[in-house]
Amino acid sequence: MHKLSEEAFEKDLMQECKDSLGFELFDATYEIVGSDDSTFGRQTTEEVILSKNLRNALEKLNPDLPQEAIDNAFYELTQCSCTVRKQATENKR
Repeated sequence: MHKLSEEAFEKDLMQECKDSLGFELFDATYEIVGSDDSTFGRQTTEEVILSKNLRNALEKLNPDLPQEAIDNAFYELTQCSCTVRKQATENKR
């Protein structure tokens, strides 16, 4: 057992997600952002949602849904983030 710390907690949680849920983990310490070869497709570090990954996951989890339904789900899931981000920006002013 290792010393209790935030880092240890995060590592244990990530390992549990990987093992029990089949998540794929990535180390973004040296992430490339804002170019055609960006690591996760983000143009800025302010992009919290990895749009390409989200859309692929929606399609994989819902193979029988029409594209319009996938598009609507994607829109609904990403709108909240945009609204919160706009509110946070306004609060900073």
